[in-house]
Formats: sequence, C-alpha cells, structure tokens
Amino acid sequence: VPSKRSRGTYARLICLRCRSRKIKCVLQDDDRLLQPSPNPLPHDKACQRCQQNGYECILDYTTLGRPAQKRTKTATAAGGGDDISSLTRDAQTASHVGDLTEIALVDTQSPSAEAFLLSHPIQEGDRSKSQVKDQVQLQPSNEELLEALMGPSRLLASLLAQDGSFGHSLPLPGPCPRGVDLLALVKHDLAVLLEKHLIWHRFYFPYFPSIVELRRQIAYSRPVALQLPATKLLFAALCSTALDVPSDQLDRFRHIQNDLLRVLFELGQEVLFTLPCHQHTVLALSCIAAYQPQSVIATRRAGSGAVIGKIYITPAKRIAKQLGLDEAYNDVYTSIASGETDSTKLQNAANACLEWARLCVIDADIYGGAKQPRRSFREVEPSASDSLDAVRFAIDTQPMSAEIVYAYVRLQAQVNEWESCNAVAANWRRLDALADVIADHGMTCELLLEACKAWSADIRSRGLPEHAYALLQLTEMQLFSCQKDVTGLSMFYAIMSSAHPPGEKEEIGPDDAVRISEHIIDRLKSHDSADPNRPPLRVFLEQFGDTRTEVLQRVITSFITACDFKIDGISHCLPPRVAASEMLFICKEVVEGNAARYKGWGGLDENTDMLLILFHSCARKLEESSAHAVGDSKKAIAEGNILAASAKLIRSLHQIMSGWK
Repeated sequence: VPSKRSRGTYARLICLRCRSRKIKCVLQDDDRLLQPSPNPLPHDKACQRCQQNGYECILDYTTLGRPAQKRTKTATAAGGGDDISSLTRDAQTASHVGDLTEIALVDTQSPSAEAFLLSHPIQEGDRSKSQVKDQVQLQPSNEELLEALMGPSRLLASLLAQDGSFGHSLPLPGPCPRGVDLLALVKHDLAVLLEKHLIWHRFYFPYFPSIVELRRQIAYSRPVALQLPATKLLFAALCSTALDVPSDQLDRFRHIQNDLLRVLFELGQEVLFTLPCHQHTVLALSCIAAYQPQSVIATRRAGSGAVIGKIYITPAKRIAKQLGLDEAYNDVYTSIASGETDSTKLQNAANACLEWARLCVIDADIYGGAKQPRRSFREVEPSASDSLDAVRFAIDTQPMSAEIVYAYVRLQAQVNEWESCNAVAANWRRLDALADVIADHGMTCELLLEACKAWSADIRSRGLPEHAYALLQLTEMQLFSCQKDVTGLSMFYAIMSSAHPPGEKEEIGPDDAVRISEHIIDRLKSHDSADPNRPPLRVFLEQFGDTRTEVLQRVITSFITACDFKIDGISHCLPPRVAASEMLFICKEVVEGNAARYKGWGGLDENTDMLLILFHSCARKLEESSAHAVGDSKKAIAEGNILAASAKLIRSLHQIMSGWK
C-alpha cells in the first residue's frame, strides 16, 4: 500500500479559459506575483495554453471544493445509441480530429460563434446548461443573428469579434518617418516582379495602375514633400498585396513586408483622416478594403469590424463622385463616337465605369440587406447600370482584355442579383411571383453566360488561351453563386410569408427570422410529399429546396477548382475579403441545413462524407491563398489574417458536423 504524501499547495489563480475546460492552468510566473484582473495578461505572461492557442488570458481566484458526484451510466452511455446532445458535447470537448486543432466554433473559448448557427439539434435547455457562467453573456442577440444572416461579411465580422485569438497580437507598427524611401525599399526589378504577381488581381480590379508606373510617378515627384500620400499609399498597398501571393520567386523578398506594413499603416491613417480628393485615394482604399482590411487598424475589435469595409468604401465612393466617376459612361460613348483608333482612352473610360459600378455594388451590400434591399440599392442602381451599359457597349465595339470583360461580367451579375432580390422582397407574399423571379434571374444568367462564351472565343483567337479559359470558368462560378443567393433568399421570404398570414405585420422581425429552421421543419413535416393536397409552400420548398445542399456543394467545389487555375505559373486567388466571408457563409448554410435535417428527421444529408472532405479542402485552399497564412496559421490569425481565420472557422464547422455524424 503506497504511503500518503503531500499533494503540495493548491494553485491560487486560474485563467477563465482553463477553468471552462476544467484543466490545469500552467502560468509562466509564480502566481504569488500575479493578481486577478478583468484585463487580459500580456502575451508573454499568459498561461501555457493561452500562449499556444493565442487566447486572451484573464486570471481569477481558484475555488476549492469537493469533487463532483460521479454520474451513473445512462442507456446511451452504455451503448444504446448516441443522442445529438452527447454528440455535440463530444465534439466540443475533442481536442483533435485528424489534423484539426482546437477551433473557435467548437472550442468553448468561442461559444458565441456556434450560437450563430440558426439551427441546433440540441434543445435550448441543454445548450444553456453546457455554457459556463462567464460565457452566457457572449450569446448574440436575435438582431445580431439576423444581421449575420443577411451578408457574408457581416457574419465573418461578427465571428471574428467573438474570437479572442483573432488579431490579439496585431503588430503595432513602429516609428515610420514621413520621408521613408519607398523607392529604396522596392527597387525597379522587384517592382517588375511584383507587378507580374498581380495578374489575377486585375481580373477583379483591371483599373489598378501598374506598380512600375506608380514607382516612376513617385520618383519624378521628388523631393519627398511633393509626393502625394495617396500615391504612396496605393503603391505600398499594391506591393504588400503582391508580396502576399504564394510564390517561390517572392520568398527572398518577404522580409520587407513588415516595412511595407509600417508604411501602409501610417499613410493609411493619414489618408483616412485627410481624404485627398485624388483618384489614387479611391484606388488605395478599394485595394485595402479588398485585400488587407486590417492593415491600418491597431486593435483587435476594430480589425474585425474593418472586414465589412464601411470605413474604406464610404469615403472612396464619395471621393469618386467628386471626381466625376459616376458620369464616366459619357466618356465611353464620346470615345466610340469620335472613331479614335487609339484604344487606350476607351479602356481608361471603361475602367472608370467599372470602378464606379463596383463602389455602388459594395456600398449597397454594406448598407442594404434582405431586410430592406430596395431602399439601399434604389439610390445607386441608375448610375451603376448606366456605367455597366457603357462598358458592355465598349466590349461589343472594340476588343477588350479578359480582365475588363470579367470585371464587367462579375459586376453585371451582382447588379442583376440585386434587382432580383428587390423583386423578391417586393413580392414576398406571392409564391408564384417568387418562382417567376427565380426563373427570370436564371434566364438572365444564361444570356450573360452565352455572351461571355463569345467574348472568351475572341480572346482565345488573340492567342490568350489561359485568359480565355479563366474568364469562362470564373464567370460560370460567379453566375452559379448568384443563382444560389437569389434562390436562397426566395425560400427565406416564402417561409416567412407562411409564418405571417395576410393581415398581420408586414415587417419581418429578428425573432421570427432566426426561427426559420423551425418553420421549415413544421411546414415539411405537416404534409407528406405524396399528398396531392399539400399546400403550395410545401411544393415550393420541394421544387427549390430539395437540391439546396447539392447547389451549395457545387459552389464549394467550384471555388476549390478555381484555386488551381494558373496563368504564367501563378495560381488564382480571390480577394481575401470575398473568399473568406463567402466560403464561410456557404459552409455555415450547409451545417444549418444538416442541423435541420437531424432535428426534424434524425439524419444527415447522404453526401455528408463528401461535404466534410470539401470543408477541409476549402479551408486548406483559403490558407494556401496567402503566403502569410501558409507558414504558421495560428500566428497569421493572431496578426489579423482573415483567410487563416476563415479557414479556422470552416474547420470548426467540419468538426461540429463530424460530431453529429
């Protein structure tokens, strides 16, 4: 019999993270030198687990007491079958699934993220019991849930705000003298190499000027006092963006990224507060919003909010209007009517139209939503449509680059989607009208695709097969995604209309909207699919909802395939703000659909295994799209990389659905 021995002294302090996980808290310093505080410890003072996972370490006193009473085994625990509550708890406490590490949505460090799922197989009582005391207050309100439901960027911003690991070590730039020599930092040969790696960026922003040309402008505007801060900001933003492209050719230059980020931070602050009325201001803010929204932010909370883009797009659109970009379509028609042989002027006018149309579409997305889409887009629709009509006329008149053609197709598809969303909102009580909107939008997409095929053939005939192939494939992916959005919104309004009979309130409140999965289950279970007298809503949901998971699966597959496209050896990558938010939004919708299936019918989609594989591949492709995220994803998340953060959240969705399976 072993002899009794002293167990030593009990720990005086424990962090809230380790307490919630019921594990030992290993502090770096003697706890007698520390005091409990509501403020997180510095990173070098945090406990071992918080340091490893990038969490905020908040200390509290330990509470001593007797061990909890052992529970008797239930029928489920004895092998009578797992219920969904136990499966979810197992998923939450698992530390590894394959190569999946602790992730925000599943880890109790971020319970509010899982709460953003609108459908839960677990009953509310079971969920509330599983929450630790210090986490209940993190549950989002119904208003926050509805806002996250209405847009991918809002969802990502909400989740990142709740994730303590995102941006917690956002590097605060050191002193950056006003006269920093960008020309010495980025020499001519490097500028040429960086410009080469922006080849895919120009499919989304064909109007971005050349890095080499910007460097020349800065060189000719010496002394430093004469250099425009907006021009230097645009130059630094484009160089930093190009340097983040995964490529072996750039590896030996990545050491200058920190210097570029310091310049970007200081100049970004200066431009945001002064807003010079210059086209480079518009371009720089657009570039930062799309590729590095956290680059001019110094705090974690502000970094998550910057994902939405309001801080950049709103002033950019206002300056663009002052510069007359909203009337640039007149220059297109004037250039064509004059019969000029030089196509440069026409391309510049077309690019100005694309720039204005894009600002209008993003502005509508920021301030609009499915709650009130018409009021937001009605203000910008005429000028955006006029600009795109002019670009279409230019494309049909003179040969244009694949970059200009795809930028037009992408924006036109988004405008068509907004118009269809407006029609859905206006006819939300009429199922026949909603079905017509879906059909009309599908026909519009088909016509745009046919036109794109003709333009792609013309580009191929000019000796650019890679550009032609990329144009066609990216167009198909964009159009299919737009059709998915319109169909999904129509189904949402159809279900809400059945929950609000005529004569009741016309507005959809957040309390009703977040119960959408319950409405779906109630409507589908109330009548059998073979019942000839089943209500019209049941028929509508069967027509457009039965293949919903397949549609979402196809969008994810298209994204994964698109990441493998290459031109001149450089892999395709979407703008991070778009890729990170939209892929997370789609994966969340897949999980919600399976949660509703499990809750209503006790099973998951038959393609669950394939979906789990796609989730993992999608997360990997997101990380591989950023050189910053490829090396150390945890460090990238801590420094505010939204691609790595989105990949982490998608992996957590993978783990949640794996637990249900």
